[in-house]
Amino acid sequence: MKSRHILSSFLATSLLLTGTSAMAAATAPATDAPQRIASDVFLNQINVDNIYNDVAYLAKAPREAGTNAEYQAALYIKGKFDQFGYTTTLQRFTIWKNYIAAGVDSHDKNKPFELNQNKVVNVNKATDADLKNVDLKGMYAMITPGGTPIKEKIKKVMKKGAIGVMMLDTSFQGIDKEGKQLVKQDSETANIQKQVEDTVELKSIGVDAYYYSYNVIAKLAPNSTSNLNEIVIAGAHHDSVPNGPGANDDASGTATVIELARVMALTTRDTEVRFCTFGSEELGILGSNAYVNTLTTDEISRTIGEFQLDMVGSPNAGSLIMYTVDGYKNVVTDLGATAAAKLYTVIPYGKLGRSDHEPFYKKGIPAALFIYAPVEPQYHTAQDTIANISKTRLSQTARIVGDSLYQITSPSTPSFKTYKNFFTPVNYSFENRPVQ
Repeated sequence: MKSRHILSSFLATSLLLTGTSAMAAATAPATDAPQRIASDVFLNQINVDNIYNDVAYLAKAPREAGTNAEYQAALYIKGKFDQFGYTTTLQRFTIWKNYIAAGVDSHDKNKPFELNQNKVVNVNKATDADLKNVDLKGMYAMITPGGTPIKEKIKKVMKKGAIGVMMLDTSFQGIDKEGKQLVKQDSETANIQKQVEDTVELKSIGVDAYYYSYNVIAKLAPNSTSNLNEIVIAGAHHDSVPNGPGANDDASGTATVIELARVMALTTRDTEVRFCTFGSEELGILGSNAYVNTLTTDEISRTIGEFQLDMVGSPNAGSLIMYTVDGYKNVVTDLGATAAAKLYTVIPYGKLGRSDHEPFYKKGIPAALFIYAPVEPQYHTAQDTIANISKTRLSQTARIVGDSLYQITSPSTPSFKTYKNFFTPVNYSFENRPVQ
């Protein structure tokens, strides 16, 4: 889930910016008499070992938004979807920051510059232990607040050859209609800028700069003689917080989405299926905002619902719950609760935004977040590793969401725009459960 701390200030001493294999499953051709596999057969094809192995691969190191590690994760996910026969797009979007640069180079203040993402090294609080065996020559050091004064941290990283410093603060101001991050230069930022001037004895120049994050969008067309012209989406976010490998948050959701995509490609469908993994969720659900802003009015009207999987693998968290932004039931929670009752036990719903289901809701698309809550003690820490992932919980979520997707896409079910005419959900209750 998204962090409360947002990257928003960039302090630089120079303005010079210099998978594991998976089973390939091609989309089945359209036929006049499609053979639909049974629900239990579909569910039995979900392989939890595949999910677990993908979590382990993605969680080898942090995948912070805008870094090369996030980009490599996106390429890995895209490769998986491509193998399964999906039409896959790596959707790049720009993360905007209000950067403070200190340097002697000439620069056009009105022209943004692009940060080379391969040149950023996270040094946490820049303690002696953090900087031990870290090569900062020609690199930008990303520093977390706290501990020693900013001035001392800057001196330390410069001594090790850093050409710039990125700082964390809380001046995040929201997102514009294009998904760009809006920030302000507040008093805290100005204070940091003054300390940089005092430290490096160089003239400070305020400039705009940006770097990229990525969404992975995979589409699978209907392949039966009946095409309802509807869309269903399942998503997760592939980025992590700076200092955590993010096994549960949210490699667990991402890996589950990958496995559901593999199995869904084996089916006969009358509905378009989209599997999406979003970047920059931890920076303020930027990736999902960027994606929904690319959807046409027609696509929005044809989308039945969005299933968001976030933090679905930790045995140390609470029980499974479905959160909607407005706290009301919708087709996604109806399907999820009914599938859960059939396979395990009834699960409740609650009210919460803060994850990638929120931008879909704001576009009028029914959406829900599937998560185990309250979250585990390892949340947003370096201990969010594969050692704290449960195959049982991964399997439970995959089967519940998988069964829901199966019902939506089956040629035997009519349009889910009018699902209450033929589908009677189980009785499930609202629960006022905090996520943290």
